[in-house]
Amino acid sequence: MAENKMAEVAKMFGKELGEKFVIKGRYKDNLHCMFWLDGLLYHDGVRIEWLKSADYMLTDLLTGEAVIINE
Repeated sequence: MAENKMAEVAKMFGKELGEKFVIKGRYKDNLHCMFWLDGLLYHDGVRIEWLKSADYMLTDLLTGEAVIINE
């Protein structure tokens, strides 16, 4: 099995695994997110648990279509 790179991805954005942040992009609302070992997670404000994001959300961050904002 290959090494998990999510901690390195988080560091690329100045974040740590489990650190909460907000992203702004092509979404209806700004999304509360965090990097985790299994990818980018987001919180929809309704459910208790964090949900695994669609692949395009991480792609949007990596390509500059979405940005991390400080709220």
